[in-house]
Amino acid sequence: MASTFTPNIQWEEPARGDDVGTWDISVNSNGTLIDLVTGAIATIGLNNSNVVLSAAQFRSKQITFNSTLTGNVAITFQRWTSQLLGLQPDQVKLEHVGLNHLTWERGLVVNGENVLPMLIAEHSEELAGHIGIPAPLIRRLGVVPSYYLKYFYEHDEVVAKQKHERPRADVVIEVENELLKIYQDPKVVTKPEALSQRGGAYYSEAAVQLVHSLTSGATGEEHVVNVRNNGTLPFLPDDAVIEVPSIVDGHGATPLPVKPVEPGFAGLFAHVTGYEYLALEAAVHGGRDRVADALLAHPLIGQYSIAEKLADELVAENKDLLPWAKA
Repeated sequence: MASTFTPNIQWEEPARGDDVGTWDISVNSNGTLIDLVTGAIATIGLNNSNVVLSAAQFRSKQITFNSTLTGNVAITFQRWTSQLLGLQPDQVKLEHVGLNHLTWERGLVVNGENVLPMLIAEHSEELAGHIGIPAPLIRRLGVVPSYYLKYFYEHDEVVAKQKHERPRADVVIEVENELLKIYQDPKVVTKPEALSQRGGAYYSEAAVQLVHSLTSGATGEEHVVNVRNNGTLPFLPDDAVIEVPSIVDGHGATPLPVKPVEPGFAGLFAHVTGYEYLALEAAVHGGRDRVADALLAHPLIGQYSIAEKLADELVAENKDLLPWAKA
């Protein structure tokens, strides 16, 4: 009789009477599988997830997570627009679609009516000021991109500006050092002003609401979260990770149906998802060329000479943290 294999890690299960005199082959192979899935596990706590880690949650058997992936783009837009319309946040539902840090608001539903066209027509300049994307572009698209889309829609302008500004990372480090000093004082019971400079508005609210839905045992509640695609967006693989409204309860998150995505957005989703897969391969398996392949696939790079240069610089700068690079 032929051996059978387990569905997840392909552990070989020899049939009775098989492998007489050759049992060491299957035993050693199974031992290698155990080492693969347990010997290199990394547990990661997340409070500001990025795109590749979103994908890693579902694709890598060598990475486990002790946090739920969510973001603040949707809740920030919901809070801002509800104030603009004189409504409570729970009166506003978003038709939010995309990947983590790559999203668009295609609808803003109040009492069953999509008021986003009205909002764009009457408040496009305010929207532009809020997200940093030109009002004429918002009006032409007919949707509201997240502020991260400025890196795609105004790439050259952003790069030119960054060349003359202090790096954001330096600013964040300074702000966080200041906050840590403030938090050492147990008498501080109000939110420090410096916190507003850090970014990540409403993360605490999003996290508390999500934890409540996951643990309260109540009927599922709607949240915008990162979930496994599973056919929700048919042009992406099932194991891609998307950011859409979902029903969240004690069993996890189930994405709600999404209307067909316009080609101009779907193409960028697919392009960045391809980069995520390659970046995850580089993170899990290592190798300078895997790093270069991922960079080459990213739509903001996409040039061989630049990808090669960046890969060499990234590996050199982080060599002490990469076992394969030190070998």
